[in-house]
Amino acid sequence: MEELWQGIIRALQLIVALDTEVIQVARRSLLFAVTSCSIATIICLPLGSIVHFNNFHGKRLFINITQTLYSVPTVAIGLFVFVFISNAGPLGELELLFTPAAIVIGQVLLVSPVITGLTISALSGVDKSVTETAISLGANNFQATVLVVREARFAILAALIMGFGRAISEVGL
Repeated sequence: MEELWQGIIRALQLIVALDTEVIQVARRSLLFAVTSCSIATIICLPLGSIVHFNNFHGKRLFINITQTLYSVPTVAIGLFVFVFISNAGPLGELELLFTPAAIVIGQVLLVSPVITGLTISALSGVDKSVTETAISLGANNFQATVLVVREARFAILAALIMGFGRAISEVGL
């Protein structure tokens, strides 16, 4: 038990002293999380919007699978990425194993269900009358969609923050 307390005290000393190695690790982790969330946002915001605004066969199944993937273990994502980018995997020729790109790929896969699902939920929270009113006043479908997204902007921002929280809480290095 004494070793645990000594370790905690030493860690706090390194943080307070702004140790260069600790700062580099924190900066790198922050960079990976921001990069991962940016890529996932570019993919998942349009995907969530498409799912919300369109009716198609399997929509409910897609939403259920997305919500199920909220809690996928980080280890499972890591193994999945490892299998694909290892030398024997289908993407082995890209030589991504043990690179920052591999970490970003893993984190994108980790946060994508969160951002997609919460974007769908955010858009679903906007009253249907907003779209109907916009269209009745002469807006086309694209303009009505933009209006709904504007109405849900704070909930969408919360989805992005949740995705970032999931990414930054994982230890990539």
